[in-house]
This record gives sequence, C-alpha cells and structure tokens, in this order.
Amino acid sequence: MGKLSLTAVVNVYKNSDILLALPNMTDELVDCLMDYCDADANTSRNGAEQDYYDGLDVPYQIANSIPATLEELMLVKGFSGSIIFGEDYNLNGILDASENDGDRLFPPDNSDGVLDRGLRGVLTPMSIDMDRDSNGKRRININQTTKGLADAGLSAKTIEFIEIYRADGGTFSHPAELLNMKYKVQKDHGNAKAGDMIDSGVDERVLPIVCDRLTAVAGRVGLGRININTASAEVLAALPALDEAAARAIVSTRTGLPAETKATIAWLYTHGALDEDRFKAVAPMLVPRSELYSLQVIGFGVPCERFCVFEAVISLLGGYPRVVYLREITRLGLPIELDVESLEIKTE
Repeated sequence: MGKLSLTAVVNVYKNSDILLALPNMTDELVDCLMDYCDADANTSRNGAEQDYYDGLDVPYQIANSIPATLEELMLVKGFSGSIIFGEDYNLNGILDASENDGDRLFPPDNSDGVLDRGLRGVLTPMSIDMDRDSNGKRRININQTTKGLADAGLSAKTIEFIEIYRADGGTFSHPAELLNMKYKVQKDHGNAKAGDMIDSGVDERVLPIVCDRLTAVAGRVGLGRININTASAEVLAALPALDEAAARAIVSTRTGLPAETKATIAWLYTHGALDEDRFKAVAPMLVPRSELYSLQVIGFGVPCERFCVFEAVISLLGGYPRVVYLREITRLGLPIELDVESLEIKTE
C-alpha cells in the first residue's frame, strides 16, 4: 500500500518520530498511541496505560496491540474523529460541499478548498508484501548465498565483492548498500589481500538488477514497506532521511515514468529524485508494488435509487486475489454522485 504501516512503525522500525511527522499528531498523541499498542504496562512520559483507562467514568480494557482498524484509535486517549478522519467523515476521498463550508454543515472543516483526510489518508494497520522480484520469483538473499547471482546479471567482480565482504564477517542490511560501495579487505582472499580497497562494481546501470533480484532479509514476506510509486508526499515526508522537499521531488519525478522503469525502486537514484545517501537510508522501507488494495464497492438500484456500499481490502498474496477485510458502510451515504438517467438498465 501507499500508506505508512502502523504495525511496522511500532514493531519493526520502533520509531515514534515517524508518527510525530504525520498530520495533527503531537507528542502526547504519539506516546498514548505507542502505549496502547505495546505489550508492556510502562507509561511513556506523555502516554497512558491501563491504569488511566481504569479511572475513566466508563472503564475499558485496552488492546495492548496494533488496532485492527483505524477507527479503533478512537479508544486511545486524546484521539478524536477529526484527527483520524480529518474532514473526510464519509470516507470517500472527495472534497464534498459539506466538507468545505466551515461550520455550517457537518463535518467541521476549515473551508480551504483542500480535503484533509486525517490519519486515514496516510496510515494503515494492514500492510504486507512478498519479497519477490518483478517477475514474481523469489529474490536471492546475499547474506546467505551468491548462487544464481551470475544468472541474475551481476558481474564476477560484484559476486566476488559480496563473497569477500561476507567472508570478513560483513552483513548487508539491504542490497542498495552495494551502490558505489567500497570495502577495505580484512583478510587475504585469493588475489585480494588484506588492506586492499575493493569496490562492488554496482553503479546506476546495475542498480535496477540489484534492487529487483536481491534481498538481504530471510523469509518471503516483508512487513510494512511503502509503495514508492503510489505513496503521497505526506507519507514520504514522514520517513527518516526524507523531508517535504525530497517527498515532492519523488512525486514529481515519478510522474510520467514508464512502468518498466518503476518496476524497481532504483529510479529514485537513477532519475535523480534522491542522492546516494538518502536513497540508501530509505531503501529498506520501500517497495515498487503493492500486495494489498483497498476499495469501495457500490450497489445501486435503478430506478429506485436504493444503494449499498462496502469497503474491502483485497490481498494478492499467494498469487490470487482474496478478501481479507470487508465491512458495510452504507450508513455513511452514497460516496459519489450518480447520474441515474445515464445508467444502463439491464434485465435478465
């Protein structure tokens, strides 16, 4: 997905600064959210653990885990509908008239002509991806083997570099590290002697292969990585090593790039959106495609104009689509205007 994964922020990155960079978030809200999600009973400086909720007029047990939905954040101290949904209380992602009229009609808004989607526009409790290349094949873990690297298109120089680095006890955190990487050999390895400075042989021409075919983590499934080709500037600006200017540069650069170029995250560097240091810093948090998709489905009757709306999350993990989340949201109203007269009526 093109949103930040709450699960990844709390359990993988363990970086509350990412949450603090999101719209409307404060130190107190971040601490309360982290306390709600973690398994311990230790209260953060500005946070709230179970003892706080026990003291409410209507006490309740908190989850001490990642919320199943963003709506569950309403149970967290300090959170409100305006923080979670922004101005988009009907969840349609469109700036409706009632969302741009100040306090005249619900919901409350600032009438600035821009839809504030709140946390729901940038954050998700669900995010997962398969660690596979653009052809659906399992990637090669360079921390475990060099078998298959030649067939993947890497040179003998690069393969030897990986072998020497690993033999000296080195471990890669992400294949992007190989970009322009230099290493001082610690022990004799064939023609490479201790003290020699060697380079990886990976430049901008080889980088797309490295980003597509290689991995540095065990297992097939990644958790919470962000689709660089769909993420908004707000989401990207919250990532460590990025800022608003870098986020805007990324969104601007990807516009118009062909699909084959965007098949890997390498375009961030090869097309100048990020410099080498920033690219390497943020690469472990990014993927070029999504495995989960959210959508709204409308059933509309003609000429009665009755309707039903469902919100669903579809997973492509396993090679076929399946529904992993489904709920009816008809009560929020028709999400888009339909021209009844133009609808084709089909009868059996």
